[in-house]
Amino acid sequence: VGFLHVVRDGRAVAESWLRNIESGAFRTWEERDSCPLGWPEDWARSFRERHYHPFGLVVFLWKHFVLANRRELAPLGAAGMEVRYE
Repeated sequence: VGFLHVVRDGRAVAESWLRNIESGAFRTWEERDSCPLGWPEDWARSFRERHYHPFGLVVFLWKHFVLANRRELAPLGAAGMEVRYE
């Protein structure tokens, strides 16, 4: 295997990221309006209309990054592998 994509449980990621936002260690919430620019329109609309809070943001970001990594890994075939860390 040339590349390994480790996917951590999204609930743990969201909780950890949220704590860092609330403590001021991450400035992610301050950048919230630029994040949906790279998302599918239905995600961006859902975030803006129903989930416009720090926890909603980190959940969408986790999903965005996991799917982006999967797209990058797909063409590698046997040279890439995804494992879940829970």
